Amino acid sequence: MTEIESIIRNEVGSTIIQTVKIQPAVNRDGENVLFIDVIYDENGTLPNGVAVTVTDLIWNHLQSEANDAFPVINFISSSDAMEHHAA
Repeated sequence: MTEIESIIRNEVGSTIIQTVKIQPAVNRDGENVLFIDVIYDENGTLPNGVAVTVTDLIWNHLQSEANDAFPVINFISSSDAMEHHAA
């Protein structure tokens, strides 16, 4: 388990999280990003505010580490992904 995954599980509550996938990548602007996909329970549901909490938490953690390698965070939850596909 990565440090970021551990932070997410501790903050959100590991009981509702099935999987956390973290994939470093480079976006179209040439910036390093972390694609973080948090897969919740089988219904794809999550408590209100969890996505924001996770995003802010990771951002604050990386900033506190002064980690310039990953200045941009893209957070995609399983429920967000389903909405994007449906649109």
